[in-house]
Amino acid sequence: MMPLILTFPKNWNSKVPNFLSSLKFLILSYSLFLPGIVFAQFSPPQIGVSESANFHADFTGIPSTSRIVFTSFPSDSGNSPLGDGDYEIFVMDEDGGNLTQVTDGEARIYEHTAVSFDHKKIAATYRDTRDSVVSKILIFDLVNNTKAQLVPDFFSSGNGGIVWDPDGFLYFSTETIKREQFGGGAQVAKIKSDGTELSFLTHARFGVVDVGISQDGTLLAYLNVDVDPDKSLSFLTLRVMNTDGSNNRLVYDGGSIPADFTDTVVGARDPTPSPDKTQVLFTIENPNYRNSVKAPKFSQTQNLYIIDIDGSTLTQVTKEGVTSHVVPDWRDSKIVYHELDFEDKYYGITVFDPSNNSPVGANNDRVGVGRFPLWIPPLTN
Repeated sequence: MMPLILTFPKNWNSKVPNFLSSLKFLILSYSLFLPGIVFAQFSPPQIGVSESANFHADFTGIPSTSRIVFTSFPSDSGNSPLGDGDYEIFVMDEDGGNLTQVTDGEARIYEHTAVSFDHKKIAATYRDTRDSVVSKILIFDLVNNTKAQLVPDFFSSGNGGIVWDPDGFLYFSTETIKREQFGGGAQVAKIKSDGTELSFLTHARFGVVDVGISQDGTLLAYLNVDVDPDKSLSFLTLRVMNTDGSNNRLVYDGGSIPADFTDTVVGARDPTPSPDKTQVLFTIENPNYRNSVKAPKFSQTQNLYIIDIDGSTLTQVTKEGVTSHVVPDWRDSKIVYHELDFEDKYYGITVFDPSNNSPVGANNDRVGVGRFPLWIPPLTN
């Protein structure tokens, strides 16, 4: 059954008093829990002022051999820095070759990035400070050498990842207004890169994070978050749906998390569908291994798992230990993810073929220093 789409008219803001315009914003912000309804707002475009982009002097576009886009570590993070040691955006070949720096001198903490199917735009999330809970989205136009903030009036957007589909829509979680608790009220949204055709695809009671998409751009996976009334437990469930918001269904119940985060095995973080859409790749935290003495409550390592989309046959695909395997992406026969090995001091990007993974982790290729990788889709015009 197709969802009902409620669209606000293009001339709404110019035709009604300010208090009604505010009412519209409240409807978008608070009524997203209504089942079977997709709220859409098409005007005005939800994009900020276009500015000149700070591209690296040698960057002339995404090389034809580039397969992975990612962000770099800063010089003072204890990791091997790239470029001048700031947080920047890079692309490279699958084997780590032809490393190309995209941005240069940006005073932003870049996290997740994604290249559009036509290779004309890059979307990137960033925070202004390392301890900020507010995530924002920039759209880089590689043709016109400009950048602009997407949904600038929303409180926080892009926490947990951003992904494109072949039609030029961008998908992400977003909080339209600040809530009492981080993540509260966040929903999965889709929008064109010019800020038009905004719609909300979920109606979660508390919120959602971590959005992934299938290789063909038709199936979304995300993490639904709920909280009990006294806020002592959070509940995580992995769900999938079509990119029009239809056929939303549960894949995996990740259980509950105590408020102090201690000694829990929780799942359904960083989900992404398999290329054939029969499985979902995601991470589960393991409390038996800690990777930081400075923050032991928050230092549980994470392993990659694959589950059938009907919720059956859960399979672990990375080894247990002090190493964390996070933010995976799956294209064709290869999985790429961010590996944090606290024994070998490798904090970078790893690629492997899940069909050739016996014993677990035997054929993982470490291809370079960096974080939060995503496959670059094959070029389409």
